[in-house]
Parts: sequence; structure tokens; C-alpha cells
Amino acid sequence: MLQVPWSSVGEIEGCSNAVQLRWRLFSNVREALVEPPEPAYVDQGEHVPAPCVLHPEQIREYPPDHILDKEQAKCLDAWAEERSVDYRADLSVVPGWKLSGWPAHFTFRDPTDSDEPHCGECEGSVEALLTVNSSEWERRPAEDGEEAAGHPYRNAHTPTLVTVGRGYTLQFYSCVSTPPHLPQTITQ
Repeated sequence: MLQVPWSSVGEIEGCSNAVQLRWRLFSNVREALVEPPEPAYVDQGEHVPAPCVLHPEQIREYPPDHILDKEQAKCLDAWAEERSVDYRADLSVVPGWKLSGWPAHFTFRDPTDSDEPHCGECEGSVEALLTVNSSEWERRPAEDGEEAAGHPYRNAHTPTLVTVGRGYTLQFYSCVSTPPHLPQTITQ
């Protein structure tokens, strides 16, 4: 089981103790909490998830278009146009909260910049571990229903009520060689 405690106070982007990865064996969890503990102080309430039930589903996604070479992109564009499909919106990088998979589309930075994600402790390679998106879907709902019971604002679009920045995505990258290292986080 993976727990990802992050601070609801201050900046969580980069590599700091504000975000931690805690790996536990599910068999060692003796008692599940009915109500999660409330933080003593919350500076950014939009970073505190509302308790909700997860309904994991396996979804096939394809690489983000920014990592394709020119020839692949050209072939893909032709294929998508023939089928009236939008590769980026319909096939590539599923929106929402997810474990592993392809990292979210880059929006604020060039993916070939020299500041590519790396481990903040050992400078080693990192890989996408967790994506926290401000919404579960853009054009297509992943679930049925407009509202979840008990909360007028929770719906299939924003079940956790977490907002990253102004509706962005927070990506957690873990160290490939030493997973217990602090994660690297990027807001896109």
C-alpha cells in the first residue's frame, strides 16, 4: 500500500519533506480509520482531499505526443484524421488521478529542458509514480452520475475536491534506484 502525505501548508513542488512516500504492507494495517485525521492547520484547503471511495480501473493509454519523434507524430496525425479521433484527448495520457502510466502532458515547460525530473537526493533517474489531476475528465466522463451522496459539489468530474493551482496536474516521480527517496513533484 502506498500512502502519500503532503503538506497543506506552503509549496509542495520540487523535492522536499513537504511530500513523502510511505510504502506499507496492507497486511500490517490492523484497523482502518472510519474518519481520516484532520490536519492541525490548513493553509491551502484545496490540497486536502475529501474522503471518497476509489474505484480503480485499468485503462490503456498511449505516450504523450511530446515524446514522439517527427515521423511517428506524422503517421499518428494521419491515422487520427482518417478516423476523426483526437489522439491527445481520446487515446493519450488518461486524465484524473492515477498510479504509474505515462506522465501528464507538459504545459509549462519544454520536456527536453535540462531540468528534466531527477531524484533530488541522488540525482538518479525518476519515473512517473502518481498523478493528481484537478479533474477526472475533460470531454468524456469516466463514471456515471452528477453528484455523489452527501456533498453538493462533488461529482464525477471532481470527486476528491482537490484543486492543484488553478486546475492543473501535480505529478509525483519516484527514484528508480532508491524508491524511499523523497519524490520529485512537478505541477503541469
